[in-house]
Amino acid sequence: MSLRRSAPSSASSIADVDTVFLTHLHTDHVGWIGPEGKPYFDNATVAYGAADWEPLVVGAPDGDPGRRGMEAAASAGRLGPIDGDMVVIAPGVTARHTPGHTPGHYVLVIASGAERAYLLGDAVQCPLQLTEADIAFLTDLDAALAARTRETLFREMEDQGAAVGMDHFPGLEFQRIMPGVGRRWVTF
Repeated sequence: MSLRRSAPSSASSIADVDTVFLTHLHTDHVGWIGPEGKPYFDNATVAYGAADWEPLVVGAPDGDPGRRGMEAAASAGRLGPIDGDMVVIAPGVTARHTPGHTPGHYVLVIASGAERAYLLGDAVQCPLQLTEADIAFLTDLDAALAARTRETLFREMEDQGAAVGMDHFPGLEFQRIMPGVGRRWVTF
């Protein structure tokens, strides 16, 4: 996800992007960040959870595209690691630490007044996880922690009536969790 801190002009370009936020550092989420050894967004700080660097970049094979991309951003001095919970990325945009899938996994919470939207990254990977909390994936580095994190997020999003965006759901549509007996997703 990229964020602009100023209003876009009619002549906006990749050079205008000043912040790119990565929910976590698995290759399918970061392989494009530095193609061919050069950052895609030349002027952007790449924000990410610091706890992911060691296991997912340093620990990745030499030819891994995610590793190459993050190393390109590092060489260009474009990295902005974050640590802690509820880190403000930009006005109205907060990174919430949601470990389990990876140690440095974050979701973005977009706020406007009382309204909230959550961009979940891989904190939730399948619609079935809404009702079957124990469903885990091989890519979850700590499946038990990931399940606890999902349950906390579900309660929070349900209580807030938040819009929810998920990376790997069919259709990539924003949804809400409907409260009541048994949870269910409803697409807007």
